Amino acid sequence: MGYMPDYVVGDFDSMDLSLVKEKIPEHRIYPSPRDKDFSDTELALQMAEKLGARAPLLIGGGGGRMDHMLAIVQIFNRLYVPAYWISAYERIFLIEGSAILDEKEGRTISFYPLEHAPEQVLSKGLVWELDKVAWKNGELSLSNRIKNSPVKISCSSGRILAIMPNEEIL
Repeated sequence: MGYMPDYVVGDFDSMDLSLVKEKIPEHRIYPSPRDKDFSDTELALQMAEKLGARAPLLIGGGGGRMDHMLAIVQIFNRLYVPAYWISAYERIFLIEGSAILDEKEGRTISFYPLEHAPEQVLSKGLVWELDKVAWKNGELSLSNRIKNSPVKISCSSGRILAIMPNEEIL
């Protein structure tokens, strides 16, 4: 994508480490054993937190194995989470408290409750406002659309993920 990573972390089970070493200085590569208790994504976020990153950007991880994708979703239930997750197909971000989304009208956006679902979510600017969604029952807002921008969202407590398809943001 034209970006040089600050560090490369992982077990390299899905790519050849020698190819990484051709492009990245060795002091910026942190290989881990294949048999471990954390995913490569978790290891990368742990490093970002240790280095003091305030808003890590996670790129990748959404176009392959379902178990890995679900593991990344679970990361958003923790205290230290990515500011954004850009997968091959979506842009995902956490809403906790309130958010203002300055997006083009007509764009698709879905909202998914996390482990600590909000009691109530108020919204303004969506085709189907979020005020009546029973988040505690596991309901979600699938394939909603932006009616008026900017969209305003407020969570009484808890967290939800906002998910937007990439093809609509390019």
